[in-house]
Amino acid sequence: MKKFSFNLIILILFTIFPFMVACGKRGDDSPFVTAGFTMETVSLDSPYIDGKSPEDTEKALHILYINDIHLQILNDEVAEEEQENIKGRIEAFSSNGTTTLEKWEKLPDLINAYGPDYVIFGGDILDFCSEANVASLKEGLDKLTMPYIYIRSDHDRYPYWLSDNDNNKAAARQDALCDNSKVLRGDVGPVTIVAMNPSDQDYMSASVEEASAILDEEGRTFIVATHIPYEEEKPGELDEFSMELRGKALYWYNNTDRQDTPGVASFIRRLYEIDTPFFVPAAHLHASFETRFSEYGVEHVFTPEFMGSIGEIIVY
Repeated sequence: MKKFSFNLIILILFTIFPFMVACGKRGDDSPFVTAGFTMETVSLDSPYIDGKSPEDTEKALHILYINDIHLQILNDEVAEEEQENIKGRIEAFSSNGTTTLEKWEKLPDLINAYGPDYVIFGGDILDFCSEANVASLKEGLDKLTMPYIYIRSDHDRYPYWLSDNDNNKAAARQDALCDNSKVLRGDVGPVTIVAMNPSDQDYMSASVEEASAILDEEGRTFIVATHIPYEEEKPGELDEFSMELRGKALYWYNNTDRQDTPGVASFIRRLYEIDTPFFVPAAHLHASFETRFSEYGVEHVFTPEFMGSIGEIIVY
């Protein structure tokens, strides 16, 4: 099998230095950059694409990974006693004076203008599962002209802070929004994107079997997307970073001695068996981080969109 080749290009785009590294497909005229977003780009060398350069726009695939929008609309769905809390959250999740709603309202048109081959919404796209938040999200998703998957996590699924704290109604809203299967799959060229959904609870054995069958397919380069990061085969760096950053381990373990999630643990161990270059994009930590996941895999945690960042994976 082809040995691993994986390059990280961090595009930290400040006002004083608007474009440090060309982002492959759109250069310094990227609509995201023009709109004030930054881009965090990684590149993966696939043995099944002939271009062999992330700058070869005719052959390289561009996949956006957008995570942690935490879309927030304050209305009378929010319990009276939580109104001030949500006002505080809206302020806390704003960047440069722009709220999460204002950023989301711009984003679908910017995505279409950029023209990626695929979009992965990596979880916590909503801050709470209200009718207004879901309606705004659906309005934007319906504008997209390319395929996408949406990985749910806890903020996407639960009616946090609502006066009608009805989990069944929240689940129905999510089911009506877009594909909410237990295993999400997307294919673009020789790349297969697979994601376990939702990301914040244990996986059913049938789902692990379904995803494992996908990973057995030959001639594919895999992107295994998740919201909550997965523990590396040789653990250490992720734990150290998570503890330093947030004071607790915000990732899934690969064994049940430390965490009672046997489905997740078995899936992680299945990922260690992949023997061709693959990539694990993740979120949840609200910071950028990268670690060697296994011999052939790299895991990269992307900066949140609410901080004004857009993730991109270039496969070449």
